Amino acid sequence: MDKNFWKGKYDNLKLRAEELSAGKINSAEFKKSAAPLGIYEQSNGRFMVRIRVTGGHLTLSDARTIINVARKNETGHIHLTTRQDLQLHEVATDKIHPIVTELNDNGILFRGGGGDTYRNIVACPHSGISPDSIFDVQPYAKAADEFLREQEKAFQLPRKFKVGFSCCKDDASMAVVQDLGFIAKFAGGKKGFEVWAGGGMGRESSTGVKIFDFLPEEELLRCIKAVLEIFHDHGDRTNRAKARLRFYVQKIGANAFANNFYEYFGRTDQIKYFLSDTLASTAKAISPADSSQNINKNYDLWKNYSLSPTVFGKDIFSVRIFVPNGNLSLPDFEEVCNIAGEAGYMRISQGQDILLPSVNSSNLESLYEVLSKLNLTGKSFNGLLTCCVGATVCKIGILDSPAIAKSIAESLELLFAGNPEKRAKYLPSILNSIKISGCPNACGGHPSAILGFQGMKKDVGGKMLPYLKVYTGADLKNGRLAVNSDDRIIPAENAGDFAKEYLETLIIGKG
Repeated sequence: MDKNFWKGKYDNLKLRAEELSAGKINSAEFKKSAAPLGIYEQSNGRFMVRIRVTGGHLTLSDARTIINVARKNETGHIHLTTRQDLQLHEVATDKIHPIVTELNDNGILFRGGGGDTYRNIVACPHSGISPDSIFDVQPYAKAADEFLREQEKAFQLPRKFKVGFSCCKDDASMAVVQDLGFIAKFAGGKKGFEVWAGGGMGRESSTGVKIFDFLPEEELLRCIKAVLEIFHDHGDRTNRAKARLRFYVQKIGANAFANNFYEYFGRTDQIKYFLSDTLASTAKAISPADSSQNINKNYDLWKNYSLSPTVFGKDIFSVRIFVPNGNLSLPDFEEVCNIAGEAGYMRISQGQDILLPSVNSSNLESLYEVLSKLNLTGKSFNGLLTCCVGATVCKIGILDSPAIAKSIAESLELLFAGNPEKRAKYLPSILNSIKISGCPNACGGHPSAILGFQGMKKDVGGKMLPYLKVYTGADLKNGRLAVNSDDRIIPAENAGDFAKEYLETLIIGKG
């Protein structure tokens, strides 16, 4: 790609921001320049700046750079997204260009992230860490990102384009509902991928079409280019409501789409690439400061739901850091960087949490002490249910999804009142089961949930009142999304009682 392509984008962003501040253009005109760089206006007139974190793999050096730039430019908190990005919130208009250019100069690039472009590439946070990982897909996600950001067509699409990599059979990164998804697989002693294309969540969510049962790893970029060009050439540019790739699949049918893909793939030359050696193939145990403070019963319970085994040894664990609502103050995020220590990186999950890759068992008590002070141990359901930012921040949101999540959390706390052992036992499965979106756009991922809620308004006696569509039964391992069976809707105020009763029957009752 022409090296001046992005310089022109950044220069135009600066000019448009100045024009917006001077009242020469409105927000809608500014969005044309800002959205393709992942910058959106909040409902309060300030801005959100989205930072790509490919596969959720965030080095500590990049994290500290982001913190320093955010602090210098007087932004608000950092938000972890359901697509493993970071977002800076409460950004003043005159701070947008300085943030973008300084991060870009430090190798943190604003290429896409919003608008009609390819979005952040997701990958399992436990890839290469968990024994369940078939192989580490993080280097492939990085190679895909490096390839796509050099393709002009990736920034000239009819609508957004999402790519994901799963390292495990559980398809934790939901490859089957991406525009293009890859699931790690071995065949004949070779690495490769099961490949799905044309899926997506939002209005008319659908799983994709399996286009390869096994794609050898060396064909990865060739496959990506073929799907990118199909979308570029055939996506609907006249009706944005029907512009996503899945609508093209619906229009021509799965078989015709697959055949069209094979035609594009057949005329696309193999693209050579080298897997990046910058990602950690092994990890060191972190070493937070020792502490002699007494650790109570909560510590033992925390270990039950926060720790997972790793491939690094029987005394080395990955640790889940529970981030309420995906929000971290700059000082708290800096403290997380400090305790991540020698591993050199952390992973952001699609559940809006952080995974520390390798912690020695001898360091767990001191780690717990630090996380307790930061309220990052998952001691309450409040803030831990996956949801979008909601209508109080998002300009297109319908309902305040974090408030709905809070009401559900409060009901769950009552369910486990007086029984912390039972709570610790079921906490991971419950957190993996519930997802909440404030509108049909599905930023909270509700169509992929065991129990999902979608915000809406209903006319009741001439008043538009807050209601929720209820989605149940997703099983992505078998290619099944949640459905709104019998057109079930409930008043938003009943979400807590509904979730408690549903999960008590589905999960706890089967204990």
